[in-house]
Amino acid sequence: MTESRLAIAKAGKERRRVLCDRLVRLGVDEAIVSRDACGMEHVLGREIFLR
Repeated sequence: MTESRLAIAKAGKERRRVLCDRLVRLGVDEAIVSRDACGMEHVLGREIFLR
């Protein structure tokens, strides 16, 4: 894997971790978080993650 692809993969993994953590803290069931977070991380803009 190239360095740029590795960086993209790491960033995606971090976005998913942050998203999952926030949703669980909001009280969303972990099964739903696990199912939906993957799709959400690809749709939500950078601004959402900076808040």
